[in-house]
Parts: sequence; C-alpha cells; structure tokens
Amino acid sequence: MATKQTPLEKELLAIELYQQGQKIAELVSTLGISSSTLDNILTRYGISRRGNTNIFQAHGSKNGQAKLTESEVLLIRQLFNSGLSRKELSKRFDVSLTTIDRIVNRQTWKHVK
Repeated sequence: MATKQTPLEKELLAIELYQQGQKIAELVSTLGISSSTLDNILTRYGISRRGNTNIFQAHGSKNGQAKLTESEVLLIRQLFNSGLSRKELSKRFDVSLTTIDRIVNRQTWKHVK
C-alpha cells in the first residue's frame, strides 16, 4: 500500500522534477495539481518558469499594456479617499469601473504605495 505524500513532499517533488527538465503539463498530470498551483509553488521558492510564459509579467507602467502610470494610480487612490466616486475616476482616467475598483481595493498595482 502506497503512502500518501504530504503537501510539502509534493512541493519538493514538483521542484525537483521541474529543475530536472520535466514539462509543466507533465508535472500537472503526474502530481495531480493545477498549473496555477505549480506556479505558486515555483514562485514561493523563487524559481522562474522556463520558456516564453506570461506568469512573471512586468509590473505597473513597465508592462507594455498598462494604461496608467504609478503616479496616476496614487492620484486615483488619493482622489477616491477624498470623496471622488469610482464612476468619476473611471471617466477622468479613461479606464473601466472594474479597473478603478481593483486599484482602490489594492487588487492590482499592489506595488504602488
């Protein structure tokens, strides 16, 4: 009867196999974990993914798709805290309400303090 692996043992095995060159798809299948779980494991241990992936994107305005700068994000947070509505901020900065919500709730642009 096989013994069940602890989560730590599974993490360490994932890292070992990954560093030996096993592909993400194979690891996910072999270990029975999702690719996002594997990404979290690699990130937690400071291991960068191989190849052309989007998992470690540039943050903030260094990301080529960013519509805002760090200073605009700070301004959005300050204006919101002083009473400006999300809808007004959305119009002023030409971004969606969802973007404003994520900024003021610090779901995005977390690195901007």
